[in-house]
Amino acid sequence: MTELQSTAFVSEDKFAVAQVALYILAVLQVVAAVMLATGGAPIPFPQQATAMQRLSGTVNAVVMVLAFAVVYCLLARCLRRPTKLVWRIALGTFLTNFGMVVLTMVAQPGPSPVLTGCLCFAGIVSVLRGCKSVKAYSHS
Repeated sequence: MTELQSTAFVSEDKFAVAQVALYILAVLQVVAAVMLATGGAPIPFPQQATAMQRLSGTVNAVVMVLAFAVVYCLLARCLRRPTKLVWRIALGTFLTNFGMVVLTMVAQPGPSPVLTGCLCFAGIVSVLRGCKSVKAYSHS
């Protein structure tokens, strides 16, 4: 009985993979913010930069990365009841991230861009497959 209920829930949620991908991308952004804040990911500053400029630049980078994490979480929540606008924003987000991953792989290959690329590709496929449900939802 429980298996039938869980199967029905997964088949009804057309954007489950995209939502999970967005939540994982948000977690990766939080990890990146922690690395930036602790110096694990260096930020290139000029030699003559003052301590205040370095602090300001680091705080700015951390805040921007955390803002992306919040946006990913909000977008994942909005995919529960998607509209055409939310669908387009999600598709654009995944396509933009995928493009950035391709550029990163060309410049500096490694395991992190491959993981992000796989998440973005899965998100793109999930959002495209859920397109019909957005159209059905809009007409009801």
